[in-house]
Amino acid sequence: MTRKTIQLILIPSAAVAALAAVLFLFFQQEEAIEGSAVIETLENRYQAEVSNLYLEADGYHASFETASGEYEAIIDPVTGEVLALEQIRVLEETEETASQDILTEEEIRSITEDTVSGEVDVTAVELEDEDGAPHYSVAFQVDNRSGRLEIDALSGAVDLFTLEEEASLEPLSEEEAVAIALEEHQGEVDDIDLEEENGRLVFEIEIENGEGGVDADIVIDAYTGEVLSVIYDD
Repeated sequence: MTRKTIQLILIPSAAVAALAAVLFLFFQQEEAIEGSAVIETLENRYQAEVSNLYLEADGYHASFETASGEYEAIIDPVTGEVLALEQIRVLEETEETASQDILTEEEIRSITEDTVSGEVDVTAVELEDEDGAPHYSVAFQVDNRSGRLEIDALSGAVDLFTLEEEASLEPLSEEEAVAIALEEHQGEVDDIDLEEENGRLVFEIEIENGEGGVDADIVIDAYTGEVLSVIYDD
């Protein structure tokens, strides 16, 4: 009589627990997106392998590993937006990664746009090097919120992702804008206008500084109060 051999496929207990948690919470919370969709997004976006995923009150919590290290992330359970990302372990550098070229600023901007959900306005990109580990620090704005990324300059892996709470939808008053402008340049306000510049609402303020003094044209973000430019007129 011929014997048939049955092969059992063993799944790691951590993976079983993660899958069970995802399935349980999916059926308990119909509004949440599927855990499998979250895993697919993370693995495609970061070229990663997700090892754990579970749902808490503040969103999906995920653990995954990329070529540069291990990460933990929090994902919005409805929109799929990555709310926070932190690298918890750095993998040792190999000869291959040591010989890699540093990514360009254009490539970093592209990674930022792929990582952040929504219309992203990259406001600053700085290359930094700490203990021989080059990385980019990226500041951006999206949906009236400010955020920051730290991106490995060699691999393009996102090491840190922070997003501030939503800012007020009300612009500054003229009095508040003038006070900020006078901190930059003393004098008398000659004119103030609320304008839209490159899709951004700004205050344009002209300050005179008396006879023989230096006048200034100051542009201020109407929502955040950030001084965008100061032009002096002799």
